[in-house]
Amino acid sequence: MLKNNKRNFIIVLIIAFIVMFFSFKNDYENIIEVFRNINYGWLFVAVMAVFFNQLIDTWFIYYYCKRHKKEYKFFKAYQVQQSGVFFSAITPSNSGGQFAQVLVLSKQGINTKLSASMLMLSFISWQTILVVFSFFVLIFNYSHMITLYSGFISVVFITFIIDTCVICGLFLLAFSKKFHHFIFSKIIPFLGKIRIIKDVEGKKQSTEDWLKLFRMEFNNILLHKEIMLRRVLTDFAKLLTIYTVPFLSAKALNVDIGFEALTFTIVLASFVYMMSAFVPLPGASGGAEGAFVILFGVIFGASTTAVMLLWRFLTYYLPMFVSFGFFATIKELKE
Repeated sequence: MLKNNKRNFIIVLIIAFIVMFFSFKNDYENIIEVFRNINYGWLFVAVMAVFFNQLIDTWFIYYYCKRHKKEYKFFKAYQVQQSGVFFSAITPSNSGGQFAQVLVLSKQGINTKLSASMLMLSFISWQTILVVFSFFVLIFNYSHMITLYSGFISVVFITFIIDTCVICGLFLLAFSKKFHHFIFSKIIPFLGKIRIIKDVEGKKQSTEDWLKLFRMEFNNILLHKEIMLRRVLTDFAKLLTIYTVPFLSAKALNVDIGFEALTFTIVLASFVYMMSAFVPLPGASGGAEGAFVILFGVIFGASTTAVMLLWRFLTYYLPMFVSFGFFATIKELKE
């Protein structure tokens, strides 16, 4: 698995170098001055926020797996979580994280169907909370956002609509026979006509098999309401925790910003992550940095680039390298 992703890892490093080069090229003296006066107390809090975000996720993996394997250890759950972090970081649109976690869980003796069910629950929960959170953010902050980002708000709306369509599509696949029929009678034949799909009948059969599995696992999730509630609460805590990191990064760099701005920085962070999800590069490299500078420039002013570099290091590059170390310790993959 690692060999197949070496290219992506190299791409990440190249893009990181390019971002660093252009960031320092245009604002070298100011960035160096900001970092020279770093507040290590706030930096520690920011690092702990990222670590706590990972522990929250690890706790749910541990809770879920221990229900099915009594001797399951918390450290093994952390290895699974870190595998997801690493492969999400080096694959386009975070696409490799869950596949890596299924592999590691199967090597740890967790049934593949159980792990797939858990990860499906995680995806549905995360998407739903993201859409609901974004909805309330847009409702209660629309006037403020349209004033500050009149030329950018349309991008926010488009990404929100796409996220909403994804979660609605999942629920339609689970419950709507009409939508099911529409896919088989219209969508797949149309994709065959425009030659995106070569074997139409074969694709219909494989899609039918996948939908049966999806519905079975989805209904299984709905039967276990306690697990579903724990997953939703876990994801909500994860979102709030990671969304505070831009504010904590700014405090670490002694940016003149009060606690009254915390709520709005959480709002802006949610939009950065929402838009970054559609950048088809490992870690949304380039897009995440650009969205951050555009959105947070209003608040952080001349220190925005420095805050962006620290935020990106704490939330992406540091977890990527640390998670690689944990992934490398999984002895089950070497057997």
